[in-house]
Amino acid sequence: MTITAAKRTPFGAYEVTIDGKVWGVPDDMNNQQRRNLAEWETAGGVIEPADSEPVPAPDPRDDEIADLKAKVEALTGRMDKVRDGRCR
Repeated sequence: MTITAAKRTPFGAYEVTIDGKVWGVPDDMNNQQRRNLAEWETAGGVIEPADSEPVPAPDPRDDEIADLKAKVEALTGRMDKVRDGRCR
């Protein structure tokens, strides 16, 4: 078994290339592949850091929510004017 590359994942596990195939390896020293990865690292192998987690796509409802909030604020302002006698 030959490890040629390893990379940390954003979720705490590893993507390890073993004999030309990429494997998901948990960060659990009870796992044989994880122990092999530790030996590879001790022998000079470098584990690449995880990529940052992808930025989630904007929620398509954000515009609708902003519009509703603006309407509520406008209505609240009108209610305040009526209560204070500034609007008839």
